Amino acid sequence: MMSCATGKQMAYNHYRQGELMKILIIAATHGNELLGTKLIGHIINKRPELLEYLDFIIGNPRAYAKRVRYIESDLNRSYSLGDNTYEQRRANEIERYITTMKPDLVLDMHTTTCAEPPIMIVKDTVNSTVRRYLRNCHIEKVLQVTTENDGAGITPKFVAYEVMSRAVKPALLEAICDDIQKYIDDTSSHATKQVYKMAGKLYKADVSAAQLKTFINFEAHPLGFVPIMVGERAYRQQTDYVGFKADLPDVLEISR
Repeated sequence: MMSCATGKQMAYNHYRQGELMKILIIAATHGNELLGTKLIGHIINKRPELLEYLDFIIGNPRAYAKRVRYIESDLNRSYSLGDNTYEQRRANEIERYITTMKPDLVLDMHTTTCAEPPIMIVKDTVNSTVRRYLRNCHIEKVLQVTTENDGAGITPKFVAYEVMSRAVKPALLEAICDDIQKYIDDTSSHATKQVYKMAGKLYKADVSAAQLKTFINFEAHPLGFVPIMVGERAYRQQTDYVGFKADLPDVLEISR
């Protein structure tokens, strides 16, 4: 069942004892990022056995219709900020839906224009649901963020994918479907992940054009941090920062 308009139109049978697990996939939080919508189509056409476990939301329908990042404000920075913009009102609807329906897991799908490996984004690595998903997914790098009015602050059972837009191909979509199936079945008993903890923003005023060219995402830099998402056009054009800084990674061993 696809849900894309308002919280009133979103409904599914929530997991109870003896009932199916339910996973909510949020697609197009940013309207020009098509991983989620392409994943939905792939699941419907290639992996329909997953559908009984899934519900879908188009996070920002108006932005998606226009293939733009947002209409009035970044939806992924609009949670718990009131109702002054379209995205803030939409964030309120999504949050009410999650609070009311209590999905067992929320997956948020993102793409980036910068050159970097695929990553998973989480608020923490302690939550048992998050750990189960990380243990069963194929992506090794994990970014642990401090929430900033974004989707990760809605529920502790929240995991986001961030992949390069040019990498959104059938093989990746199939790999994500396998992640979901393995999470449902809990088939992986152990996984090793590299966890990068967000240490702040990399502001335009603090780096020169020459320094900017030396940053390689997820590789330690002589300035003393690991650059993250540097080269993302949205950050360069619409914010006062060019990316993020992270600490050197910790090795996380996740066993059942």
